[in-house]
Amino acid sequence: MLIFGAGIVAGLLVTPQRRVLASRWLWMAGVIAFLIFLPNLHWNIQHRFPFLELLANIRRSGRDAPVGPLAFVGQEILAMHPLTLPLWLAGLWFYFFSTPGKPFRALGWACAFTAIVIVTLSPRI
Repeated sequence: MLIFGAGIVAGLLVTPQRRVLASRWLWMAGVIAFLIFLPNLHWNIQHRFPFLELLANIRRSGRDAPVGPLAFVGQEILAMHPLTLPLWLAGLWFYFFSTPGKPFRALGWACAFTAIVIVTLSPRI
């Protein structure tokens, strides 16, 4: 969700909807979201981020199966069902190339940014 949140901010920055970032309501919503997340963050800090320890143990035991970016995308397509790929592409086409999708172009950029970051980080996650 953090990466998608960064994607939303990036999408807003590269489109005319960047004026939304000046709204105090957006910042108040961000503060509320952080306050909701704070107990989870506190617990993870107290327990030294157990998920990271789990990932390290998987790597140490040799059960890690690192894949390249293209293989990762292929696995994601298969996991989400291959027939959803046309829906993804149609949605991106709507956001980037259609006139009715122009007001929502920031979401297209958010999806593209999120996908690029996840594919870039996939061998390291």
